[in-house]
Amino acid sequence: MFRFTLPLVLSLMLPVGAGADAAKDFLQTPVWYLSYEVSFKTTSQGTYEGGWGPMAYTATLDRVFTHSQVLNLRSEGPGALGMMPTAMQQKGGGQMSVADAQKYSMDLMARMEHTANWMVGGSALNESQSEADVQADVAAMSGELRIQYQRNDKGDNLIGEQGEKFSMKTSQTVNGTGEGAGGGFGSIMLDVDTSAKTFLLSLSLGGGAQGLDRQVINITTVEGQAPQETRETNKTAGDFAALTLDDAGARPMQGGVVVSGTFDPASGKIVGENKYPGHYNDGTVEAPGMVVIKYTLSPTPPAKRAGGR
Repeated sequence: MFRFTLPLVLSLMLPVGAGADAAKDFLQTPVWYLSYEVSFKTTSQGTYEGGWGPMAYTATLDRVFTHSQVLNLRSEGPGALGMMPTAMQQKGGGQMSVADAQKYSMDLMARMEHTANWMVGGSALNESQSEADVQADVAAMSGELRIQYQRNDKGDNLIGEQGEKFSMKTSQTVNGTGEGAGGGFGSIMLDVDTSAKTFLLSLSLGGGAQGLDRQVINITTVEGQAPQETRETNKTAGDFAALTLDDAGARPMQGGVVVSGTFDPASGKIVGENKYPGHYNDGTVEAPGMVVIKYTLSPTPPAKRAGGR
C-alpha cells in the first residue's frame, strides 16, 4: 500500500515556484526594520606598577548596547558591503590585472538579478520632510548604552614622597545608562544574496559611555595612623568601556562590525546571533571578553514598548 509521508504531502501542497517567489519577494522588500543588541560581560584581575609601588586590581564590566534603525533606501545589486575587497583584489597590494578586473565586473553584473542592498535613508526620502523629521533622524542615530562597572585597586607596603610607608584601597563604581553611538546614514547597511541565501550587515558597537557618573572611594592608611577616606564623583570619558574586536574574521569597520550569515527567504526576515572575542581598555590592562551581537531585521515595525522608544 502506498503511504503518504509528511515531506511528500508538503511537497504536493507547495506551489511550483514558491521558493523562487519567496526569494523575489524578499529581494523586493522596500524597508527593513532593524533591532539589535551588543552585550559584553567580563571580569579581569592582575597587578601593575603604580606610582608608589606594586598594585593589584579586580575589575568587572557588564555592558549592553541596544539600537534600532530603519533601512528605507533600497538599491538593486550588491552595495558597499557586497563589493568589499575580495581575495582576488587583495593580491599584489590591492591591484588587479586587466583580466581579473573584467572577471570581477562580469561577476557583479551576474549578481544583479539576485542581490540587493539597503541603507538608512531617513526622512529625506519624504517630499514633506519637516524639521521634526530631521531631529528624529538625528535622535535615531543614538542607542541606549547601559553600564555596570566595578573596579577595586589595592596596594600594600607603598612608599610615599617622604619615604613613609602606607597602604591604599581605591574603588570605582559606574552604574548608569547613557547614549551610545549607533550610526545611521552610510554606517548601517544590509546586503542580501537570495541565490546563496547569505547576507552582510554592518552595525555599530555603541562607542564609549561618555558622561556617566563615576563614584570613587579612596582609603589611605599611613603606617601608625588612622585610615583617611576620600570620596568624589566624576564623569566618564568618551572612550570609557568602548569595545574593540580581536577577531579579524569579523570584518571590522571603524567603530563597528560587519556580521554575516544565512537566511531562509520563506521566513521573510533575518534573525541571528554572532559572537566575537574582544576587549576594552581599563586604563592599566586590555580586559578580554566575548562580544555577543543579536539582531532582527523585519519588514514590519516592531511593537513599541510602553513608555519607551
